[in-house]
Amino acid sequence: MHEVLRGLPFCYVYLDDILCFSESHEEHKGHLRTIFERLQAHGLKLNISKCEFGVPELTFLGHLVTSQGLKPLPEKVDAVLQYKLPENIAALRKFLGLLNFYRRFVPKAAEHQCILHSFLKGSKGKRTIEESTGHLKLWQHSRSASKHC
Repeated sequence: MHEVLRGLPFCYVYLDDILCFSESHEEHKGHLRTIFERLQAHGLKLNISKCEFGVPELTFLGHLVTSQGLKPLPEKVDAVLQYKLPENIAALRKFLGLLNFYRRFVPKAAEHQCILHSFLKGSKGKRTIEESTGHLKLWQHSRSASKHC
């Protein structure tokens, strides 16, 4: 799919997902026509039930795509804000994975996650987050920073 649509500046492809973006309705129709022609020329078909056309915003690869750009999905931000303080290394890894996915939306994300990441180094699952004297402050800051998403 990527090779078929290569060189189209109005098109982003990830595996079998295609995102087409345009400035106007008329331009969008032309972009879609170009995409359809290329797909047809290579014998590829779309699953129309999975397609959305001409919408002002949509969910794509775990993000909300709008005319203003990418935003985190509100339900994912809520998941971060409601996440309980991890009690073990496995739970911490899960939480850090969630934070890391949206790190571009959190100012100074790496700086704020540094202490949490330190628990993963050589801990072999024996330490808990409670061992850090600043864990609550850090936890609250990570959660409040996510509100800015």
